[in-house]
Amino acid sequence: MRRAPQGADWAPCNGRRWPDESGRPAAGRVPPGAAGRSACCDFAHKGLTVHESSRQAAINGSQVDLTRTQFDILLVLMENGRTVQTKADLVRRLRNEPYSTNSYVSPGEERAVEVHLGNLRKRLGDSSRNPRWIETVRGVGYRMTQ
Repeated sequence: MRRAPQGADWAPCNGRRWPDESGRPAAGRVPPGAAGRSACCDFAHKGLTVHESSRQAAINGSQVDLTRTQFDILLVLMENGRTVQTKADLVRRLRNEPYSTNSYVSPGEERAVEVHLGNLRKRLGDSSRNPRWIETVRGVGYRMTQ
């Protein structure tokens, strides 16, 4: 089960509480996706907010125009917080495949994720050298910053 962001800088905008660090749902907590993907999931991190049901992202209240793929990548990263998402994980989520699938992901699809992520960083005004929101874990994948 994917874990949602935690820590002092992470907060779901709608006040939901998430699983503990072990990934086990704590009493009264609802894991993301448990209530279905149609449920509203808002996330905020360092001034960046994402609203799933309206598919909108904003930086300090100013709306950021994102493509469908850019929004989906950002949503996956924010849902998972500090948990590293590999390029293959992101490709599978973009295909709407189950999280645990072992389906083949081509090098071209992984490269496409790199390009989309680079464009997403540009739209957010983020840098790969000094990231504010999305950091690269070299040789592994991507995750949100602390």
